[in-house]
Amino acid sequence: MKLSKRIQAIAEMVNQEYQHIWDCCCDHGYLGFELLRRSPNTTVHFVDIVPTLTDKISHTLAKFGDVQAVNWQVHCMDVGDLPLAKHTGKHLIIIAGVGGDLALDLVKRIQDNHPHSELEFLLCPVHHLYTLRDALHGMNFRLIAERLVEDNRRFYEILHISNAPAVTTPISITGEQLWHEADSRLALRYQQKTIAHYERLKRGHGKEVERIIQAYQQVKLAELD
Repeated sequence: MKLSKRIQAIAEMVNQEYQHIWDCCCDHGYLGFELLRRSPNTTVHFVDIVPTLTDKISHTLAKFGDVQAVNWQVHCMDVGDLPLAKHTGKHLIIIAGVGGDLALDLVKRIQDNHPHSELEFLLCPVHHLYTLRDALHGMNFRLIAERLVEDNRRFYEILHISNAPAVTTPISITGEQLWHEADSRLALRYQQKTIAHYERLKRGHGKEVERIIQAYQQVKLAELD
């Protein structure tokens, strides 16, 4: 199947070995299918709270002749209640396609349920990136990698984060790596669009939004090609 640029970019950022990858809010399962193809020795967990979606994914997986059942599991459940402790090994939790507020709530609940665990997340929310980044920084998560991608005329930030002590790069509230690693014209358009969005909000929110606008205005971009 042809993957969207967003899903392809998320899959490409899974570049380490994991025993378990949790594709949360998995929708139609396209990301998880790609991860199964790329990581045949990893168990991919498809997680969604909607029974009709998880039933459809189970049916699709059962038809894959080259995928053994041991390599995947489907869970119809609340993402905040992931049973990480039941599975040994290194975990990666992917939360994509939901708003930043919901993504943050899920991360908080998973962290609260596993207070002594080293947690690693790959996040790709659809909005509220500034407040999400600010909150993650306050929760002592740090940055492994980040990336900016444009898909179907929408921009997405992808954040690979961990609370492991070995990860030491702080999470910037506006992003840092992504502005320099993205195509310079893409980064400029994203900066302009983000500032314009907050300019529209400024009338009702005053100084708080003005502070966010100034933060994005101060982002240093790579020179245009």
